[in-house]
Amino acid sequence: MTQKILKIEDLALSYANQKVLKDVNLELSKGERVSILGESGSGKSSLLRCIAGFEPVNNGKIFIKNKLVSSNNLMIPTEKRNVGMVAQEKALFPHLTVKKNISFGIERKKNKDEVVNELTNLFKITNLIDKLPRQISGGEQQRVAFARSLAPSPNLLMLDEPFSALDDELKQELYYELDKIFDKQELSILLVTHDHEEAKILTSRLFKLTQGSLISIE
Repeated sequence: MTQKILKIEDLALSYANQKVLKDVNLELSKGERVSILGESGSGKSSLLRCIAGFEPVNNGKIFIKNKLVSSNNLMIPTEKRNVGMVAQEKALFPHLTVKKNISFGIERKKNKDEVVNELTNLFKITNLIDKLPRQISGGEQQRVAFARSLAPSPNLLMLDEPFSALDDELKQELYYELDKIFDKQELSILLVTHDHEEAKILTSRLFKLTQGSLISIE
């Protein structure tokens, strides 16, 4: 039986009496990749923030690996949800080397060096491990951000417009490499984007978030 990584039931979110999300329902199985498309301001990032535990929900429920993590009277802390996120901004620590950025979330693990070595090989950034973020390119920084997000072996990896600041040639290169990495590691992926082509390349199920509700488009 396929394991459910994420289940969202009748999720609703409002800011100052303005509805952002309403009656959102979604399921994502282990190794499955799902995209959510929508215009800026449609609530895509807000949905990810609810899943990650950065935003409380008004109504509905969120389950991660069958464990209830959010409801109108429950909010499990972000650090106990074991989800990863990669955003457009990359958010690398500027004072830490590539190696220390990647290992930041797994400092207490005995095999942290092994994990870092595996990920730097996987993302082809082994030659950058002693460099600071300002000493490497935007594309290389994004590879580091992906490696850092995978280091703790998250149940779910969420991608919030992670390629929008990159040029088209670099995007295509990353799409190809990430597609292979996601398959190899059987990662469960939730991508939010406004780019339909990107969604089709990287994911197998597509939804559109419009007027606060999810609609299947593929």
